Amino acid sequence: MTGLFSNAGNLFGGAGRGSVPVQLRTGEIEKFRVVAAALFAGVSKAGGDLVVTNQRVLFTPLNTADVTALLRAGLKAADAPGGSAALVGWLQRQVDGTAAALDDVVTVRPGGDGNWLKPPTVIFGLADGRSIEFGVLAGRMVATGSGRNRTVRDQLVAALTASS
Repeated sequence: MTGLFSNAGNLFGGAGRGSVPVQLRTGEIEKFRVVAAALFAGVSKAGGDLVVTNQRVLFTPLNTADVTALLRAGLKAADAPGGSAALVGWLQRQVDGTAAALDDVVTVRPGGDGNWLKPPTVIFGLADGRSIEFGVLAGRMVATGSGRNRTVRDQLVAALTASS
């Protein structure tokens, strides 16, 4: 039970508002970070941060470990069917980050300009022909339709294309 109190305390302290820490490699330097949403088929899969270093581009999701622990405990206490806890684990795995080595990124371009339901996007073209799209936000509490999001997205694209 002590662990659950710790999980709850972490959440009340704001732990769930930050992304999972990035483990930098030897010689790696973080250059740019924006609030982002990993998109799959145009739909937001997970919120977090898009991090650009001198070696790679990666998405690091919001830290949901404390939420997951509390949800599992609540489901167990409520005597929910066993599949419910498995569903929580599956959802947690869906939030895992996606990474692409910067060497694999061959193009960076703005995607859609966004609207009130979807943020503006940036699209990374990879050497193998695939592309990865991320929604970009000016902050965690900024509405998706805000013009500030397009400004931040355009700054990200400019920073990345200037360094290539």
